[in-house]
Amino acid sequence: MNKKGFTLIEILAVVIILGIVATIGIAAISRNIENSRKSATVDLGINYVESLRAMRTEDKLPYDLKFGEALLMPFKSIKGVNLEKAEETPYGKLVWEYCYVIIVNNDNKIYSYYLTMKDETNHAINNIEANDLNDKSVTVATDNSVIPYISFNNDTKITLGSKTYNVSQGKIINDSNGDIKYIVLSSR
Repeated sequence: MNKKGFTLIEILAVVIILGIVATIGIAAISRNIENSRKSATVDLGINYVESLRAMRTEDKLPYDLKFGEALLMPFKSIKGVNLEKAEETPYGKLVWEYCYVIIVNNDNKIYSYYLTMKDETNHAINNIEANDLNDKSVTVATDNSVIPYISFNNDTKITLGSKTYNVSQGKIINDSNGDIKYIVLSSR
């Protein structure tokens, strides 16, 4: 007898195989999309760090950092970044109060930069040294671990690397609108 067509079992086997291949492909594509979102978020943060680095190199920081001091600069105070193009991550809009770079004078003009930023979906980079930034730096902040700079006061302490800095020996400088322009932190 001459058969034409496929049996139900053969069709079912092909459908199952196609389902497995599609599941693997969708998972891989989802992973790639998430990795590219994280990478774009890190790149956005690096833009702010590099702009602050340029301000320091060109002697355009608003404060002359001494050894053992750190300068917290809110994103909106960092010159050289087009805020209209740099106000959101692939996840959502930045929450400005949680977005800042801290520059530390470690030793006679050897500086470190620490990035903190968070968006409206709670995707955050929390106090990571710029040299250590990578896709794993982006996490979902589910608690109050990311400190908004507007809550800094004379009792605030923050750990950068192996040192703890505080505001009580530093100062909070506001602009003419009352917004924080920069905060000087001291490790002494």
